[in-house]
Amino acid sequence: VPLPDLRAVLHLLDGDGAALAPGLTGSLGFLVLVLAVIHDPADRWERPRRNLAEVELATLANGKSQNEQVKAYASKLLTDHQEAQSEVQTIAGQKNVTVPTEVPAAKKAVKDRLGKLDGAAFDKAYIAEMVKDHKQAITNFERAAKSADPDVKAFAEKMLPALKEHLSQAQTMKITAPIPVQ
Repeated sequence: VPLPDLRAVLHLLDGDGAALAPGLTGSLGFLVLVLAVIHDPADRWERPRRNLAEVELATLANGKSQNEQVKAYASKLLTDHQEAQSEVQTIAGQKNVTVPTEVPAAKKAVKDRLGKLDGAAFDKAYIAEMVKDHKQAITNFERAAKSADPDVKAFAEKMLPALKEHLSQAQTMKITAPIPVQ
């Protein structure tokens, strides 16, 4: 199915992006579910690519941060999000569908903004972004865990504990700016 047709089909989803239009089944149905489950209803094409953005941001944090706690957190996110991306690609491949693989423009802008920061300013901004992203991801995956599609439901249920752990770790991180030397 050409991409423009899929975009039209996505508009058949209900307001919270968790249900399919009647009669939509098979591979197309799975793709629409994956897109709906991990997308913000306002822009259903952004959410699947945000996982890729998490990988890029974690890689940036590993290279930029001087805080060992932030680096360890970024390494954990990198591993977990790469595994999640691989699993989504596998499931989608089994159903002969393609998940978008381009990082959204808004997340590219976040990466560019973070890339200009250093030290504690970088760490604080990175962790704040992870808190925001993981809160949204948890909301989306909790919705997905109620899906009628067994593959989507199983994937969401599997991912929720890790997402909640990522959020908890980010929320408890204490990043303090150094006192400026005068």
